[in-house]
Amino acid sequence: MEKNFISEEDKLVLRKVAKYLKSYNVSSGIIQIENDFYHNPENAIRHATNFSNHWNIEIPDFFKPYLQEIITKTLNNLDYLNLDNTNYDNIEIEINANNSMLEINRYWGYEQSGDSHGLTWGDDTEDTEEVKRLMDEIKESDARPDSNGRYQLDYNGSGDSGYLESSFTNGGGVPPNIEDWCYDVLEKNYGGWEINEGSQGYFVFDTKNNIIELEHTYNELVEETEDILSVYFGKSKD
Repeated sequence: MEKNFISEEDKLVLRKVAKYLKSYNVSSGIIQIENDFYHNPENAIRHATNFSNHWNIEIPDFFKPYLQEIITKTLNNLDYLNLDNTNYDNIEIEINANNSMLEINRYWGYEQSGDSHGLTWGDDTEDTEEVKRLMDEIKESDARPDSNGRYQLDYNGSGDSGYLESSFTNGGGVPPNIEDWCYDVLEKNYGGWEINEGSQGYFVFDTKNNIIELEHTYNELVEETEDILSVYFGKSKD
């Protein structure tokens, strides 16, 4: 998507900004706008005090009214992101003092499910006795199974924090020994499961067959960009 919303007056001011940047011996100035300010450009201006790529250089006051107008027009040209797990969604405005180009880009990142892995305990494995002990503890608790005698326990982790749900999906609290065993399994088999994008999954305790199943799915970060505007603001060569 690209629609030129830069006026001749804007270009004149951008040339002044380019000259201002060159006075600091830098070739470009970048201004980043986070999506927290998408619905309030005035707040974006109040927070955009310095160039993002040169924090020692202040955005000149003469440019701020025009910058606010540019931000407003940029936001009016954005498409809605129909995503559930957006990690970030930012606008980057770059004023290139060397080639007199204004570049406006949008970049965003979101999480989606990646590869899945499964593990099984019981079913005549060396863990049969331990599995039976865990099953007995669940059956003696207030947890409720589904119609097939199965108890599902979900977990989720990201941003360096992970947790098991405090109850099974059909209701009933998770016994402390079951919780400890699940955390131990995750740490031994999927160390770092809660770091960065993290992962998610569930344990299924099948009390009829004395089997424990684990379905573990990694999350992955997908990053995308969109060119909103690229316009020359230098003097006409005619």
